[in-house]
Amino acid sequence: MIFTLQIQHPKLKFQNKTVVFHYYRFSALAEHLKETNLFQLPDFPTFISRLDDFQSKLGLLSLPNDVVSLCFEPTKFVITLDLYAEIQTTKDWAAKLGQSMVLDQGCKADLGDLMACDTCLRAGNEVHSRLMAIDGNHSHSIDCFDFIVLYAAGIVNEFGTVK
Repeated sequence: MIFTLQIQHPKLKFQNKTVVFHYYRFSALAEHLKETNLFQLPDFPTFISRLDDFQSKLGLLSLPNDVVSLCFEPTKFVITLDLYAEIQTTKDWAAKLGQSMVLDQGCKADLGDLMACDTCLRAGNEVHSRLMAIDGNHSHSIDCFDFIVLYAAGIVNEFGTVK
């Protein structure tokens, strides 16, 4: 999933340009999962540090200083007690789901191929049903599916987050 942030800045508009940023939040979090086995950032200071780094990169383009803080909510990125099926790590994932063979098999291939992508989506939906049965809180449904996407991209898919 892509987070698109469209910014129109007076300086850039004067030059008849519109800047469109694609912030691949799932890509970054999937890489984080792969490196740390954590589905989210460990704490609020880490979250702030990452946002500050991202904002400084945007600042080089003379964009407003509050762009990042307006667009990113900490609860979507920092480990909290109210997580989906209480999964914080890949170890928690395995403990709750066992070997999620359907996802491991269905999402391993190049997802640029539409058939493989469809297979992965169906596998993700199956795992989603299992996770929602474990979690029991249907308000977690969308965010729970996000964890499945992170796991598929960061752990399962042989191409990682590039395809």
